[in-house]
Amino acid sequence: MLDDDDEPALVIIPLSTRIENENTFVDIEIYRLEDQDFWTLEVVDELGGSTVWEDEFHSDEVALKAVLSVIEQDGLESFMLEEDEEDRPSIH
Repeated sequence: MLDDDDEPALVIIPLSTRIENENTFVDIEIYRLEDQDFWTLEVVDELGGSTVWEDEFHSDEVALKAVLSVIEQDGLESFMLEEDEEDRPSIH
């Protein structure tokens, strides 16, 4: 069993950022555990709704390109949860 001190640290990269348009914003979070090689991609909307990619990324830059491609194609609003989905996390 691991103590809190034995748990690997979370590595968050400088590419994590906020993207805004005139209507809304999302926070792009790209992170990994320090003892792992793959990156996790998460987008959090302005209300705290979370979209997490099922895919793992071998680099932070590939993760960022993936989310920017979705935003370019579908817009920021594609990450906004509908009112009846508020309690459900979204998986991309």
